[in-house]
Amino acid sequence: MSKKVLTIHCILFDFETKMIIDVLPSRHKNVLSAYFHSVPLDERKNVEYMSSDMWVSYHDISKIFLPDTIRTIDRFHLLMEFSKKFNSIRCETMKKYALTKNAYQKEKTKRKLKPDEEAIYREACINYYAFKKFSWLFYKTDSDILNPNNDKKFNRVFNRYMNFYDIHEHICSCDNGFEEICNLKYDLDMFFKNSTVETAKENLENLIKDFKENDRDEMKNFAGTLSRWKNEIIYSFTIIDESTINNGRIENINRTIKTIKRNANGYKNFERLRRRIMWCVNKQGNIILSQRKENES
Repeated sequence: MSKKVLTIHCILFDFETKMIIDVLPSRHKNVLSAYFHSVPLDERKNVEYMSSDMWVSYHDISKIFLPDTIRTIDRFHLLMEFSKKFNSIRCETMKKYALTKNAYQKEKTKRKLKPDEEAIYREACINYYAFKKFSWLFYKTDSDILNPNNDKKFNRVFNRYMNFYDIHEHICSCDNGFEEICNLKYDLDMFFKNSTVETAKENLENLIKDFKENDRDEMKNFAGTLSRWKNEIIYSFTIIDESTINNGRIENINRTIKTIKRNANGYKNFERLRRRIMWCVNKQGNIILSQRKENES
């Protein structure tokens, strides 16, 4: 009989003590509702801030059981949502150049291309190469990589000397529609880099307007995401202990949990897994485990 592998769906973490409060086997509303209903109201009212991803159940449950809490969302998950849409458009644009390149390659086997056809073919080859090989440039946060003053090296496909800044600029400008998407990505990056809790509201309203005015459905949909989570995004700029509220520590804990499960080759008993996680991460607590039930053996 194969071993059932348990999945952890919800971790409750205290950002002040840097310790896990509890681990839940599910993030469905009924499980979350039952758990928070068991916590005294006075204790729940002491929670000032909460940060989560964009799972709607977290938002709904917190409104009911944490009425005095300021809700925020982790910007990493919001940026991941945008990255999926951005990458979808990038791949679509790249495939467009691939179709043009392949069509002219097939035609070249039959006849010699005319000068204007050769120019179109050459441009399609360069653009496909740039979109495919250098897509990682859009996800680099190191500004020095895109420094226009960096040394240039000869690129055989472009047939000229270039640095990463030149390649990035070429990708952004080779298609008008994609250039607009790149500008929106830059605006989103600058919003998170330069905004504060005092300026975030006005900056976010301008950002939502720019996304709504774009012709792509993906960008309009993302504008809807920004609107739905508007207050949570604004409050995510709140400074606690010299840092904005975020889920960075929980993401590190997730890696630890994956290691715990991998070392044990999976767990069948959730309580055993929960206690193991609490002991390993919090470095304290009772590790005496309850006996297995007969049907768990």
